[in-house]
Amino acid sequence: MLDLILILDINSGVTLFTHQGAHVLIDENHAEIFSGFLSAVQSVTMELKIGTLTQLSTDTHHCIIHREGPIMVLAIVDGQENVACWQSKTKLIGEQFTRCFVNGKYCANNSAAFYPFQDILGKIIDLPVTTLLK
Repeated sequence: MLDLILILDINSGVTLFTHQGAHVLIDENHAEIFSGFLSAVQSVTMELKIGTLTQLSTDTHHCIIHREGPIMVLAIVDGQENVACWQSKTKLIGEQFTRCFVNGKYCANNSAAFYPFQDILGKIIDLPVTTLLK
């Protein structure tokens, strides 16, 4: 199951968009701390020239990470989820968010402008595995 989706501005680390799974209650402060942590880890991996962090896993969850232009999409899912499927979904989320909102008027400090993305996100989350892994 999906626990959390975060879309972050890479340059500032500001959270642009958040979506929590229906069964998950994550304190908003914890989401901000986690996004800051991942932004820092991404910066370190780039500085060390060891590549881009694309996934972080624990014994119970996967955090799938996709960079798309000036944003980073994080999807936190249960450990039993199909990682390849969520990599595809996270990539699609990044592409669609960028297509819809990243333009000359893009402003990371206006998160209310990104709320309409909820409808698009719902459609992506509901895509079946067979559609994504062809």
